[in-house]
Amino acid sequence: MSVLLVDDDDISNYLNKRVVEKSGYFKRVDICNSAQAAIKMLTERKEADEPLPQLILLDIMMPVMDGFAFLEELNRRFADNHKHFKVAMLTSSLTSEDMNKAMKYPQVVAYLNKPLDKTALEKLTGELGA
Repeated sequence: MSVLLVDDDDISNYLNKRVVEKSGYFKRVDICNSAQAAIKMLTERKEADEPLPQLILLDIMMPVMDGFAFLEELNRRFADNHKHFKVAMLTSSLTSEDMNKAMKYPQVVAYLNKPLDKTALEKLTGELGA
């Protein structure tokens, strides 16, 4: 399995990548520092017929394109891969509005608070069958 971390915070990406790598569940960990960069990378992989990540860990609060705009663009561009993507929102937003909004997207399987920890990742990967 592979995972894509989408967060504009370099420190969060570093810490989350370490947790993911130490878990041993994922063979590949990619990082994009913006939602736009993630869409670009996913589009390029799709066009090149390269494997897409099975899990995306997505921050909500990012400049220019936030996590919700990313999900909309993901649905628009990857409608044929809709069931391929599993998204876990990984955010510092504790509002019930954000959580309820996120869980309306069919590909969102979890709403996790930053920082990612081993327990939350183990539970998530167990649910994904990793």
